[in-house]
Amino acid sequence: MGVSIWLAQAILYSVPWILFYSKDKNWLNLSLRTLSLLIILTLPPLGYFFWLSPLASAGALFPGLGWPGLCLAILLMILFVNLPHSKNKIYLIIPISILLVTSMLANLAYLPPSAPKDWIAINTKLGGTPANIFELPTRESQLISLAQKALDKNYKVIIFPENIALDWLPGTQFQWQDLNQQAQQKGSTIVLGAQQDLKDGSSNNVLIVLGQGHDSIYPARQPMPIGLWQPWKSKTDNHHWNLPGKFVLQGQETGYLICYEQIVPWPILSLFLQAPHPLVIISAANQWFSMPSGYLKQSNHMKAFARLFGVATVASVNK
Repeated sequence: MGVSIWLAQAILYSVPWILFYSKDKNWLNLSLRTLSLLIILTLPPLGYFFWLSPLASAGALFPGLGWPGLCLAILLMILFVNLPHSKNKIYLIIPISILLVTSMLANLAYLPPSAPKDWIAINTKLGGTPANIFELPTRESQLISLAQKALDKNYKVIIFPENIALDWLPGTQFQWQDLNQQAQQKGSTIVLGAQQDLKDGSSNNVLIVLGQGHDSIYPARQPMPIGLWQPWKSKTDNHHWNLPGKFVLQGQETGYLICYEQIVPWPILSLFLQAPHPLVIISAANQWFSMPSGYLKQSNHMKAFARLFGVATVASVNK
């Protein structure tokens, strides 16, 4: 199954490049085709499915420059695409050199932002859903104990991984009730990954914001295709492309990304299209079923874009 998904993904990404191929190598043709491809693979719908966008390199090249930095990175890509086919390479080498010097200066001037000191992301090693349902209350108690310790240390924001609380049912809500009230009294917020079951049989992959969050629910805009989002089924995780993907957390404009959303470009870039821009991006992931290198690529992709816009990241993962 994994190989089949990888192959289908590779074919999907190859098709635009094949369709836009041309034997005409003049600079205008190459430039327009390259720009068009980058746009098609970044905007919806492909922007929700195109893994590891080359545009993430803008974060390494032009940190803190935001949208102008993204434009400079695209310009650099177009210049490099044209370079092998140019007869007068000096006209391309000069602007390439200027852009590379600009990149060096941007990196020298960049000061990485830090997340608020009273925010904490808790990583867990609880695996997937227990086979024995009688183990669920014990698992939930372990999470509550971790949250209680963080609350006792006066953390204002406590972030847990994706879907770590499993189904957000009345019994689960009851277990968290006391801690929820404690967090409210202390002015703290607990961000908890869970699954919200709907009456029509579908579900949402969500972040539940307890304490100062007043039990707010924020769904993933794009759950993982095949694994969670199966549009040919009625009982599937829903996508929510219309959501902004951000909310105010302890007075900070905060973007959120749930697992798969970290590895595709549009959920990240769209956070910065509406003012005010987020100052922090929180991410929640569940990686118990995958190799560590998979999450590393996913996380680095997100952090590269965050670096481009000069925002801090706080990531929580269940391994």
